[in-house]
Amino acid sequence: MIAESKPPAPSALKRVILIAAAVVAAAAVALFAVSCVRASAARGDNLIYFAAARALVAGGDLYAGSHLGAGYVYPPFFALFLYPLARLPGVTAAAVWFALNACSLVLFFALALYLLERPAEPFFRWLRAKAAALAAAKFNWVVVVTVVVTARFWIDNLRFGLVNVHLWTLALAAVYLVGRGRKVAGGALLALAVGVKVVAGWLLLYLLIKREFRALAVAAAGVGVLYLLPAAFVGWGRNAALLAGWYDAVIRGAFKEYYFYADDFNQSLSSFVYTYATLGRGAAFGAINALRKLRYLQRVVALVAVAPAVVALIIGSGRRRGAAEPLGDRPALAALILAGTMAQPLSWVSYYVAGAFGYMAALYALRERSSAALRVVVGVLIAASFAAHSLSGGDLWGAKARVFYYHYKFPVWAALFLYAALVVVILGRRRRPGARSDN
Repeated sequence: MIAESKPPAPSALKRVILIAAAVVAAAAVALFAVSCVRASAARGDNLIYFAAARALVAGGDLYAGSHLGAGYVYPPFFALFLYPLARLPGVTAAAVWFALNACSLVLFFALALYLLERPAEPFFRWLRAKAAALAAAKFNWVVVVTVVVTARFWIDNLRFGLVNVHLWTLALAAVYLVGRGRKVAGGALLALAVGVKVVAGWLLLYLLIKREFRALAVAAAGVGVLYLLPAAFVGWGRNAALLAGWYDAVIRGAFKEYYFYADDFNQSLSSFVYTYATLGRGAAFGAINALRKLRYLQRVVALVAVAPAVVALIIGSGRRRGAAEPLGDRPALAALILAGTMAQPLSWVSYYVAGAFGYMAALYALRERSSAALRVVVGVLIAASFAAHSLSGGDLWGAKARVFYYHYKFPVWAALFLYAALVVVILGRRRRPGARSDN
């Protein structure tokens, strides 16, 4: 008599399902990676970086035709660092750059969660435990939701070979190292981030508020060293000329090229203010236009944007150790990063990948707090933020709708909703005796 076959045990069935899911996920990731590499090899910003690297070594002008928001807009040392990649064939270089970007993205999300959880163990030991949990199909819903909500931004960064993910990974790694007492290493990483993009300079203010003077000094000195570094390869005179060209084309241009305020693709807060102030053409328009002509608009907007985050950091830093709740100063730090992104003279949509830390901080607060009212308010603001920026992405809504969403600054609305959620989290913080310090 043939023995009747038994159904597989639940554990075996679960393993089969997990293996099948892993195969499907790996195939999807591979297809996505190929798509991103092809896109960045054809028209990614990485092509601009590599061309600048070759021009630096060949004696060419890195900033010919460059201006605020177009062409090569980074200091000479960044091109020098990318010269080894620039020597590779186009698709190969794009593939390597994509792999580096993808690794940075994973580290960015991991560092954000680590800074919010603030465990006692070092980062990589903590990361191994998280990887083991993930392998066992134990998902952290805060991370999963953040990845989904911010896909609009990080996909753009991967597809077009941008540098923003690297920037904020370095910044969060610097915060981690400084908090672990490694001031010099943290300052050095922050110097690299600030040297590439000045928007990371808001983290210098964070170090100042936290009274991390050693790390602050290392970061400031490190930026100077990085700016002078190419002189060892191209000579002092040429490096000085390149730095002057960068200042004229990019830094000074930030307060000179006013048309960017009204440019539909400029998703900065100053562009947002100017766009809506010009709708009525009334008294408000006159006041804003006067500020614009006097070159004060950008400075006023930046001050207004960062003030709440700075005040929250100062107040939080004044609390005695052990009195803060588990999130510590992380929501205020996330708000400072988001405000700094909005406050730039020019912000493309892809820059708002920096907001991933803010989304994660707000979502983490939902899990940690018992107040139903706070959960409802923060949840509604996060949903509104996601809705606002997702409307401007892809081809789902059609070309005309996308132009409308860009013109009326829906990504800025998304950032403002998220900023409001972070402010609510900060204002709703409760003292919890025995909690860990902010570092």
